Amino acid sequence: MSTFVVCHDAWEGGWAWQDVGRALAARGHAVHRPSLTGLGERRHLGHPGIDLSAHRQDILELLIFEELQDVVLVGHGYGAMVAAGVADDAPERVALLVLLDPFLPRRGQSFLDLFAGTPIAEQLVGEAKAYGDGWRVASPVPPTDVRAADQPLGTLQEGLRLRHPPRVQRVGIACSRREPLPLYAPVAGACQELRAQDVPLREILCGHRAPGEAPEELAALLDDLAAGVTGRLARKE
Repeated sequence: MSTFVVCHDAWEGGWAWQDVGRALAARGHAVHRPSLTGLGERRHLGHPGIDLSAHRQDILELLIFEELQDVVLVGHGYGAMVAAGVADDAPERVALLVLLDPFLPRRGQSFLDLFAGTPIAEQLVGEAKAYGDGWRVASPVPPTDVRAADQPLGTLQEGLRLRHPPRVQRVGIACSRREPLPLYAPVAGACQELRAQDVPLREILCGHRAPGEAPEELAALLDDLAAGVTGRLARKE
């Protein structure tokens, strides 16, 4: 059995991973799929001060208070930035970092920096100013679920601060049928960068919203990745 901790994508919440969580639990795994502050069932806690650091702290506190060790930390989309930060903060608690169709800016860069020279960054900031009290951003891609929530703008503006080189084993998962939308353009570059760094890259036949589109297939892939981690930990013991 492995312990999974999921960092969900922007505009979503832990609810987006319900079906994957059930499928992993049926395979004997423990699954934590918290909603980041201001999102999901915690959207009523949203405020202008929420940034990427706050979301990193959400996951770090979960690891500490639940006394979790050797976790398989999964970051989807924007959640990959959160997960990468947590792996940098607490590598001793993470056995494997799984980056699912990730947005991965370089050190110090923000989510919005990934869209430099394109209309996307201006569009997202403009959305917050015009309709979101200056800090709430509606998704530029129509939501598929009424539980989707506005994303705090600060989470997209704060740069990804990493203090160390990667110290946790990483694996990427690319959604091979990702929609050709401007919002997802940086994901392809992130996957290429992972390959260039000799990070193993697996594929899943679905669009970017893999947890909702292909939950059983994603659970099977995560189960397979966890089996490799479990075997490695057993050999260490």
